[in-house]
Amino acid sequence: DTLVIVSFEKDISGAIHDYLKTKPEGFLYKHQAKYISDISPMPTVITNMFALPKMREYGYPVMLIYDKRGGRLDKRDGKVTVYRLDKGRVTAVDFIAPSALPKLFGE
Repeated sequence: DTLVIVSFEKDISGAIHDYLKTKPEGFLYKHQAKYISDISPMPTVITNMFALPKMREYGYPVMLIYDKRGGRLDKRDGKVTVYRLDKGRVTAVDFIAPSALPKLFGE
């Protein structure tokens, strides 16, 4: 199974980052997890000048949504969206508080 965690809000992205920056390199890979951050609401100049250079320094991979196509994904205010995939098919969608990330990864 694969986990795909998605953030749609700045505060949620920050909480995910705070969690992941404490983890060893390869943590997401080890847990068969992917992280996607929707940065489409961010002005392009801010994205290019500040956000992308900062994200390049993260110790984990982040996939980015730049445009409104991310609107097709399920989301809830103040929650991390978690997709569970089996062989590329979505088997479950959960909405969790950022504080539940450790439990999601079996901690």
